Amino acid sequence: MTKKTLLHGLSAGFLSAIACLFYSEIYNATSGADFSEVINIFPVIITCIVGCMIAAAGNLFLAKWIGNKNTHEIIFNIIFLFLTFISCIYPLSVRLPYEKFDFPQLFNGLVIPMHFFPVLFWIALSPVFKKS
Repeated sequence: MTKKTLLHGLSAGFLSAIACLFYSEIYNATSGADFSEVINIFPVIITCIVGCMIAAAGNLFLAKWIGNKNTHEIIFNIIFLFLTFISCIYPLSVRLPYEKFDFPQLFNGLVIPMHFFPVLFWIALSPVFKKS
């Protein structure tokens, strides 16, 4: 279970990083806003992968603590989603310098959906990693 859970975290992190980069490119192209000075490729990739690996470690801890597989997965998914909502507080509080960016008000529309990609990919890949 340990290797499978860590592979689940790595896969969800990698796929969410790709989705974030893809979304960023589409968002920048369609909105005309360029936040490449603030949102860099490598920090996005590292954040997604490390975040999902921390989630995998938390999932393993919760599995050992609770024991019941179905119960621990439900509780884990709720905690992961709740922490994702909490992580959105920071982008909402950041004020970009208006003179540096053409459309600073569009920043939240870029980064807040990105916060949900790791948990979405974790849940989407769960059936693959549930199989024995």
